[in-house]
Amino acid sequence: MKRPTPAPIRLAGQPAPAEDLAALREATRQAHEVLTDLRRERRAVEQLVAGIEGRVQRAVKDLIETAVKTQVDELGKTTERAMDAAVAKVGREFDRLERIFTGRDDPKRPPLEDLIRRMDATADGRR
Repeated sequence: MKRPTPAPIRLAGQPAPAEDLAALREATRQAHEVLTDLRRERRAVEQLVAGIEGRVQRAVKDLIETAVKTQVDELGKTTERAMDAAVAKVGREFDRLERIFTGRDDPKRPPLEDLIRRMDATADGRR
């Protein structure tokens, strides 16, 4: 853009020459055009930033959803393994109690069932 030459110094009360007024009007018009261009560019940049923000938010949301799904799946597998282990432990404990009750855990001892019946019979005899 071409710079206008500065206006000559005038004493107070002297009217500005017509060519100076025309130059000022032209400079003002150019300034308004530049301002309009800058506003248009600012809006374009704001839209670009908003678009980038939206894409970043969607990408972050997708990453979070993927991470949460992965962790929930892993938690489900871990929970299932823990439940299976707990059920197996309870089953083993019932099997152990059955062996104790039936006397299969120690063949030298009588079955617990027989001892309970003897105690019950003895208790009935005392009544």
